Amino acid sequence: MVVAEVVPIGQPRRGVAHLDAALGAHDAPQLLVPVTYGHVWTWRDTAYYAAAGMTLVPLRLVIMLITAILLFIMACLTTLGLSDEAAQLPFSPPRRVLRAVACSCLRLALFGLGLPWITERGTMPPRNEAPIIVSNHFGLVESIYLAMRFGCSFVAEEVYLRDPFFGRLARMLQVVLLNRADPESRAKVKAAIAARALAPDAYARLVIYPEGTVSNGRGLLAFRPGAFSPGVPVVPVTFSFPRRGQGRCAVGVDPSWVYGNVSPPVINLMMMAQPWNSLEVHVLPACAPGGDEVADPVLFASRVQAAMAADLGVPATGFSGDDVALQREAMRLGLPPHVAPVQMLHLSARLRIDRGLAMRALREFAALGPDPVSGHAATDVWLQRLVVGAGGGGGGGGGGGEAAGKDEARALRADMARIVAAVDHEESGLVSFREYLVTSCLIGALSHDDGAGGAGGAGAGGAEASNSNMGAAARTPRTSRRSGEGSLPFYGADAAPAFVFTSLVGGGAAARATRKAVVDLVAPG
Repeated sequence: MVVAEVVPIGQPRRGVAHLDAALGAHDAPQLLVPVTYGHVWTWRDTAYYAAAGMTLVPLRLVIMLITAILLFIMACLTTLGLSDEAAQLPFSPPRRVLRAVACSCLRLALFGLGLPWITERGTMPPRNEAPIIVSNHFGLVESIYLAMRFGCSFVAEEVYLRDPFFGRLARMLQVVLLNRADPESRAKVKAAIAARALAPDAYARLVIYPEGTVSNGRGLLAFRPGAFSPGVPVVPVTFSFPRRGQGRCAVGVDPSWVYGNVSPPVINLMMMAQPWNSLEVHVLPACAPGGDEVADPVLFASRVQAAMAADLGVPATGFSGDDVALQREAMRLGLPPHVAPVQMLHLSARLRIDRGLAMRALREFAALGPDPVSGHAATDVWLQRLVVGAGGGGGGGGGGGEAAGKDEARALRADMARIVAAVDHEESGLVSFREYLVTSCLIGALSHDDGAGGAGGAGAGGAEASNSNMGAAARTPRTSRRSGEGSLPFYGADAAPAFVFTSLVGGGAAARATRKAVVDLVAPG
């Protein structure tokens, strides 16, 4: 039975606390849900936003409409007579002037979003000294500010070109276009970034969001190396919203476009409804690659990430785009959006699991029937599935007879119970997806890598005699955990409802040794 939730929504549990230091994931905040996540809307909130919707919002919508008209006219004039290909070449001086005038109009857009003043610190170096800006990313505001303040260009998807308004803006800003459907697009974008970085003053300064997606600002997601591959100095710029979620009269607004937040248009309307919003921008000193960082952009990215995290006073985490993909799948499965982010960068580096396998694990976790609010599953349900999945292993204990088979089954059930109890050391009766995934990965890694394959075969034979699904799972050939295909290293086939650890099922010294190693690792002491 699921007991009452004892952990605030969106906060990490500590069920695998003794493993977190080794995984580099201790005390990481939840970055992929808004700071207002879990807020209960009250009548005061309704009253305030109703009043603001009749006063502040209409006035600011007029400002935004005027800004959009001005931008569209200036974008048309700037790109007049240019094809899509020609618009990617360096602009002539008159077109640069028109673009600068258009970018200055964006100050009206920030005013319309409730940002009448912005706190700025630091000085931007000349473009020929540091041609790339890297920044943390919440949503729309950062791009508007950087285009307005420094006339920057960006990297964006080709889909924006299909929109009459945003397509014109993209051409005017000479956006580097990415086509996710084209397997060669990333290489082309990388080449375009390098070409612009090495072309002195031919293009506007390029802005890249190295996190690759948006976050709520409580930490920094893992940086992708693309912005650091050219080996040129970069300028870190940090954004923060000091009063996010702290409304002056009602619930505040979190401007981050993360899952679990309201839609981007509603975010913009809520920003317009605030008397004012707070934004702080800090331009850090330029960072140049040194030593091994020139040849290894990952090292360069890590150093810049650490500098930006220190400036913001937040941790640098292992959350990445894989966590966003897991979050999207979790919401499709009806799970709350805070369940799926597990810092895949750290897990994949240490437990050798990729996005495809984590997706399958998430679907199996959803089958446990997690609570729709907390997203945690009951440990007794998990244990029941484990025991059911392993129960057929005793019958084929290497020909040792029925008594020996029952002894093996009892020992296996006891080991699985110890593993589950170790994960749930808080005795809450709950298991999170991350706890579930980490524990299952450890079991799979031991059973696959520590020479227990023979035990798996013996156990699978016994399972086949009493459970056709388990037998089918055992016969499924294993594949590399990097491939994202085939069966999970710790599950059977997708159709098997039981959680089948084939290398832990059955008799023999190898299976017992593997189970003991798992118990010792998950439940030390």
